[in-house]
Amino acid sequence: MRGEWKPFGNGLGRARQTRPIGQGDAPNRHQQRQGIVPPPVQNHNFEIKLGMINLVQNKMFHGLPSEDPIDHLDEFDRLCDLTKINGVSEDAIKLRLFPMSLADKAHQWEKSLPHGTITTWDECKKAFLAKFFSTGRTAKLRGEISSFIQRNNETFAEAWERFKGYTSQCPHHGFNNESLLSTLYRGCLPRYREMLDTASNGNFLNQDVDDGWQLVENIANSNGSYGEEYDRTNPELDPPLDRVRRKVEKRC
Repeated sequence: MRGEWKPFGNGLGRARQTRPIGQGDAPNRHQQRQGIVPPPVQNHNFEIKLGMINLVQNKMFHGLPSEDPIDHLDEFDRLCDLTKINGVSEDAIKLRLFPMSLADKAHQWEKSLPHGTITTWDECKKAFLAKFFSTGRTAKLRGEISSFIQRNNETFAEAWERFKGYTSQCPHHGFNNESLLSTLYRGCLPRYREMLDTASNGNFLNQDVDDGWQLVENIANSNGSYGEEYDRTNPELDPPLDRVRRKVEKRC
């Protein structure tokens, strides 16, 4: 009969191969999902020790807003610097270990990268920061820098460390050293502005940038050396200005 369906043949005398309807619902092959592809290693004895892998996995980055991606890269670099193998490049070691330092959202990001997207450590760092160092985070830290104000119960040493912390958390902040020193000076408490001016022959803002930076470091070190000798809640009990000034002048 014309048009008759023949499930077991193809009209050429050969039996047609059956295909289950649900066959395509399960993967029938696996291809490694590697957006990060480390370079090959010629050293056949190359091996990353289990202890190093454990150290890396103890410092996982999850992709949470509360986590600092720059801190993660710093810690990861320090750990990898513990391993040096002749004939094995930095790219080869770090690109093999870095995916092991990622979990949750960060791990999903790495798996979703198109195959072969990243082949060097520099490319990896740029892609990682582009994903997890948001523009909002940059704006917030730039705002912390530009609107810096020393707190009433904060020593100059503590204020200086906090200010430097903002700049190190956002190395692409875009402010030059002149602007940073001017911002710090205008934001510190009056008694510390007076200290900076006195140690600068009247006006801190007339100082050379390098000299001004060193002066701030010297005053912070002098101020910090007093520790808890005074009551933070009472500015009147702060170390007398002339004592700190003499100490600064000796260091400058």
